[in-house]
Amino acid sequence: MILEEVRSSLLKEAKMSPNLLSDLAGLEHYIAESYHNRSFAELLQNADDADSTKFIIDIAENYILIANDGRYFNKKDFESLCRSTRSFKKRGEKIGYRGIGFKSVVGFSGKLHLLSGDIKTTFSKKLTKNEMSADINVPLIRIPHPMNNLDANVMKLVNKILNKGYKTIFIFENINKQQIETEIDNFNSSSLLFLNNINKIELNTEKNIEIIEAKRKIISPQISKSIISKGDKIKRWLTIGSETQESISFSLNVNGGINRLKDEESLVYAFLPTEEKTGLGIKINGDVSTDPSRRKVILDNNTQDVIRSVSKIISKLFIECLKNEFEIANEKEIINALLPYIDPRSIAYKKKTFSTELLKNIKKIINNELEDLILKPSWINSLDFEKIAKELNLWMVDRDIAGLNNLKNLLSYFGAKEINNNSIINNINKFNLSIRGYAEFISLLINKYVVREILIRDLSLDMKIWIGKDDNVYSLNEINKDNIMVNNEFIELILEKVSYAEYKSFISSIMEYNNLNIKFPKINLDREKTQIEFTDNKNIQQDDEEEKEVLSITKWRSAEQQVCKILNYKNYNVKDVSKQNLGFDIEGIDPDGNDIYFEVKSVDNFGQSFIITNNEWSAAKDKGGKYVITIIKQEGNKLKVAFLKNPLKKLNMDRKCRQWVWECTNYSFDTQVFKLSKS
Repeated sequence: MILEEVRSSLLKEAKMSPNLLSDLAGLEHYIAESYHNRSFAELLQNADDADSTKFIIDIAENYILIANDGRYFNKKDFESLCRSTRSFKKRGEKIGYRGIGFKSVVGFSGKLHLLSGDIKTTFSKKLTKNEMSADINVPLIRIPHPMNNLDANVMKLVNKILNKGYKTIFIFENINKQQIETEIDNFNSSSLLFLNNINKIELNTEKNIEIIEAKRKIISPQISKSIISKGDKIKRWLTIGSETQESISFSLNVNGGINRLKDEESLVYAFLPTEEKTGLGIKINGDVSTDPSRRKVILDNNTQDVIRSVSKIISKLFIECLKNEFEIANEKEIINALLPYIDPRSIAYKKKTFSTELLKNIKKIINNELEDLILKPSWINSLDFEKIAKELNLWMVDRDIAGLNNLKNLLSYFGAKEINNNSIINNINKFNLSIRGYAEFISLLINKYVVREILIRDLSLDMKIWIGKDDNVYSLNEINKDNIMVNNEFIELILEKVSYAEYKSFISSIMEYNNLNIKFPKINLDREKTQIEFTDNKNIQQDDEEEKEVLSITKWRSAEQQVCKILNYKNYNVKDVSKQNLGFDIEGIDPDGNDIYFEVKSVDNFGQSFIITNNEWSAAKDKGGKYVITIIKQEGNKLKVAFLKNPLKKLNMDRKCRQWVWECTNYSFDTQVFKLSKS
């Protein structure tokens, strides 16, 4: 009944307007070219809109069968399928709404059959031409014809598919195998990520059978986790949505950690993937407007609404992670994935795109939220900045997160400001900084003095910022009064930040203006960099090496990562901070709950010389018994490790004027051996 009614109406229109029918043939050809390599995605979308949970593609000989288990076609569905640009779907309720996507399948074959409930029909250019009196071009998808008996082998496949619970089947004859194989090869399993209903796709080709499945777990009303498998390839996703349809997705690794997606993988989805990049290390889904091929996003009002909604999701999540208030995943990994691939400061000079509009909208939302956030100035190390922020009760980014590349640029773009240096100067005696921190602070004063941002008369002599020979902190008044000697290594730390001429001018001006009589250490101007070196020694005391295979460690990991794994295996709780330039590579808590810090040194042979920088020396000085030098040596598939605790106190070092190095005359250690794996 449905077939006869729709066929009669469309055939009547075609005979009354043959030129229009010919024009539709041209439009159909254009749509098929525009949707190249995306026809399966369109059929998948239509199946999802029909509330399907399963979707199958079965290729056999000269036929391809595509089926879903959604509701049967009704009259409106069938009429929409036959007509171009007519759809009864409402935007926002269904994925497809234009009524042209199905026309993309004409590149598959020249003849198509449809079975859905009572509808059994054939689309054929030859049959349509037979109905027309004029010899004109006709479209494949327009006039439905009654379906004749199909090939017996095809009917076996049809019955097999129906027995699996599928309800609607499209059968393509005389197929273009090359195009179909190309589409299957290019089919992205992440197409299931944002669909509403479909959770299983079966791809049966003459070569093999592939099953793509999506399993979703609801964490909260707006948060879910998905696992999408395709054979032995498994991808995991964390999706965070809004009360409307917009959502963002993070790639998860096997341990549940978040992986930042590559730029080319970070796509905008209109429920199915477009070719538009999000500009962040995530996928974004929403009811954006696209060109007919669904490849490019159009920045109309509807898309701008999606961008505003997504910006709210990202802004809220970003702030929660900065405040360590997001409990579902690692905050650092979340923020790392949200960092833009472009420098936000260059947006004003870039073409208007989805990604640039997204960053602009996030900035509008997040700007007020960051008014109280202070950023670390480049002159101070992160450990001492943490102390300053805590003492002044200021909100700062967690040290581990702050070390992310380009985060500071992004926060500055969003409106966050560096701490005012004057607030540090005025409160310096409240802080218990490290030796390195005081050296950095004095370097700041010298730099400000050089550019006339600060005058000698404005500097208080009561600032306790100078390290004496006894490693205590003194003010210049105390040093002058009690004739205290300033620590030579401390001055060398200052000279890593400023030139000797700037340092000498600063000290001379202070002495002269305040009439002080202080003997500062003499500096060897021929030195390069102050380093401490532990050198070869024939009399090294070494315990018998006990070889154990304790755990398997990946061979190609960095030395710091390898040591981290060993320590965590030994019930430490540590993490790699080697990229933060703190004077140690690893920090954490030992099995007894005490703070501990490790500096890792790779050697070719135990007893071989190695150096530590001034930065490492000052950290070792500060941490004392909590500081450990870890010597690591790789021998084939084995890793040998030795730990030297409290090195500055326990090791005998003679200072040598070669490159201002310290020589260790002998030391003893226990080595432990671990097996290395290749992956």
